[in-house]
Amino acid sequence: RKAVLARKVGGMSGPAVKPVALRMVHEVFHAVDIPIVGMGGISNGTDAVEFMLAGATAVAVGTANFSNPRAAADVARGTPAGGAPADWPWGVFRAAGEDEWCVITITSDADWARLCDAIGYAEGAAFDTPAKRLAAREAIDTRIGAWLADRSRRAAAEALQAAGIAAAPMLRLAELPDFPYYRERGFYRIEDHPWLQEDVVGDAYLARTADLPAPPRRPAPLSGEQSGEVIAEWLGFDEAAIEGLTEAAILEPLADTTRRQAEEHKASREPATATNRWK
Repeated sequence: RKAVLARKVGGMSGPAVKPVALRMVHEVFHAVDIPIVGMGGISNGTDAVEFMLAGATAVAVGTANFSNPRAAADVARGTPAGGAPADWPWGVFRAAGEDEWCVITITSDADWARLCDAIGYAEGAAFDTPAKRLAAREAIDTRIGAWLADRSRRAAAEALQAAGIAAAPMLRLAELPDFPYYRERGFYRIEDHPWLQEDVVGDAYLARTADLPAPPRRPAPLSGEQSGEVIAEWLGFDEAAIEGLTEAAILEPLADTTRRQAEEHKASREPATATNRWK
């Protein structure tokens, strides 16, 4: 059997990490005097308030967007935990294929009328208000499910978008760099790292604008690799002072074990991944 994850191991996000994230924000708030962006498990207004109380200046919404396309709007509006959607359909629906899904969001009566026309749901005309649609969720889900049953997530999303309906295919993280929308805008790029054989895909831009150039292709260092360089540049310490801080275990240099592992990986004939897709 082959591992699903290319690197064999992966991370965890979403509500499961929220308690740890809250604690870390609280500790950082008491350790530094700079703005803090809290993130990790935020999906509603209640979560955002908790992070603010812990010391966050602002919050970021990540994983919640996969299950609720309006998650960021819910946070901005202060929607409490467990808050109900304002209209329906408003979520992720199964499409044809293995674990394939399509996001569909209705925000007005006009949206609903266009959706009914697109999927051939004449009976849906009776649900002409958000309250009626919310009450008829089961019937609506059944009709949407039947329409999606023989359509791929992308074909369904494209058909609905053409009709003026907010819809999109659900994408897995590994699919984002190849998604046409991101390719056209150059959102991702290959980061060349001196210690890695395999390609590392990174964000090319946090926000793309004509006023800012693309970020430099400087890779993240190994743990402790640039400790001395940073202290010298930022604080103006000379080599002797830096050596003193290192000997006193105040400054952490690049550990021999870390360097050796990086060298072994670089020399390996079987690195974790080697796609070379975008070179």
